[in-house]
Amino acid sequence: MASEVRRSNREAERGSAPASDDNPPLITGRYLFLRRSFGELSDFALACGYAASVWTPSVLRPWPARCPLRRKLGFLFRAALSIAGLECGAICIYWERRIIHYSAFSSRYWRFPFMSGEDLQIGGTWTDPEHRGKGLAQFAIRQILKLKRKPGRNFWYCVEEHNSPSVQVARRTGFEIVAQGVWRKPLGLKLFGSYVPDISATPPDHEPAATPAHPN
Repeated sequence: MASEVRRSNREAERGSAPASDDNPPLITGRYLFLRRSFGELSDFALACGYAASVWTPSVLRPWPARCPLRRKLGFLFRAALSIAGLECGAICIYWERRIIHYSAFSSRYWRFPFMSGEDLQIGGTWTDPEHRGKGLAQFAIRQILKLKRKPGRNFWYCVEEHNSPSVQVARRTGFEIVAQGVWRKPLGLKLFGSYVPDISATPPDHEPAATPAHPN
């Protein structure tokens, strides 16, 4: 991992605006970098009443069916990445014909410079507050792993270090914490931000706290 992180730091420096007294990179928060490699997965059923589907972006489908208006911009961004040649998509979960959860994935681009060309990143996860604690995120992540796994591919999950519920979901789907790092926003612009691992930081030992049987 150390060699991967060193490479990622060099690439992140090349891919972001140069730091200077007049143009310092804005660093916001501390993040955990979790990784999962190719391997077997145990079955995990979706709770009764929910339905899941795979969204594959295209010009005719820039966002999933019945996507809330306030969520469309994020999907439109992923659709643009797909048109540019990246591997993108999402697992969407519905309740009574209404989308109440999604977990997205994408291949490497400037926001994740530490990834290799075959790797995928899982993120952009959202759950309607009324449906949290039902195991929806865990189900969606497992579906992505099953659909997209192949030898030599790593899956990545970046999350704020204080977001214990999200860390627990990732670890219950086989992810391990391999590094800490930061989120850098050149010129304060979120669009051009990137996750940068810190080789000097020792990954913390996050022990899951007591949670319901099916965390979000």
